[in-house]
Amino acid sequence: MFTIIGIDNKEYGPVPAEEVKKWILEGRVNEQTLAKSEATGEWKRLGEFPEFAETFASLRSPPPITEQSMSIQDWTQNVLSKDYDLRVGECVSRGFNLYKQNFGLLFGASIIYVLIIVAVNLLTMIPIIGLLVIPVEVCLSALLLGGLYYIFISKIRGKQAKVGDLFYFFKHSPLQLILTMIVVNLLVLASAIAGAVIAGLTFFGGFVAKSSVIAKFGLVIGTIAAIIPMIYLSVCWSYSIPLVVDKNLDFWTAMKLSFKKVKQHWFSVLWLLIVMGLIGLAGALVCGIGIFFAFPLIIAAFIYGYETIFGDSNEVY
Repeated sequence: MFTIIGIDNKEYGPVPAEEVKKWILEGRVNEQTLAKSEATGEWKRLGEFPEFAETFASLRSPPPITEQSMSIQDWTQNVLSKDYDLRVGECVSRGFNLYKQNFGLLFGASIIYVLIIVAVNLLTMIPIIGLLVIPVEVCLSALLLGGLYYIFISKIRGKQAKVGDLFYFFKHSPLQLILTMIVVNLLVLASAIAGAVIAGLTFFGGFVAKSSVIAKFGLVIGTIAAIIPMIYLSVCWSYSIPLVVDKNLDFWTAMKLSFKKVKQHWFSVLWLLIVMGLIGLAGALVCGIGIFFAFPLIIAAFIYGYETIFGDSNEVY
């Protein structure tokens, strides 16, 4: 039995160890909270009691989320050697069931994510100040999206998760998530350069030749040449951030693995992303606010796609 001193300096207890563990998981007490056991009667920090070491460790434990049994190199080879069958309808169906069973957590975390991102994006529209906010927006987007994926992956695998996990990566390995977001976006944008050059040169050639047909044709061809590689790479790298979150990979390894696996069935992954977009559009059409209810389903379907592609291949340590 244990007695603790709350933040109001009042004593609570005695209560059994299981109750204290519950308070730890709820965030009502922490490692610095003073406590004493009936066995010794000595006051000391809660983090010094061996009975609660595992509980505190569970709050600090970083990804990978799964139990792990093989090295990252072996796991990667194992994943690459296997094929997969991505069924979009099944991803959406299983995502809906997950959403329904964990509505409060998934809806709450998703709404907080959306509101923060919208608020920061609005700040980027302010002259001068907006330029300073853009780097913050990129970092926040990466870290919050990682936290959101962490919550969904945890619940899919039957692990504990809470709304506060949305901010998990603010303290745990934030750099790799930020680098993934930045590098993926820069390379996707860079892939459009060739198309932009084609459009610019043909448009200029049409202007010099005073031919609107050449100018328009060049714009169309250049635009297509710019958009196609952007779409292709965006789809191929779509699971880079979930890999960083789940397997604690560095950004480049995650990007390479996502690229190789998605490429195996690129059109299936594209179709999943299109369906996700249609779900979002349908939600937006319901008085606009429907998107808030549709967004968690979109993420759930996306993460079930991740489980299909990268799951069931043992784990990494």
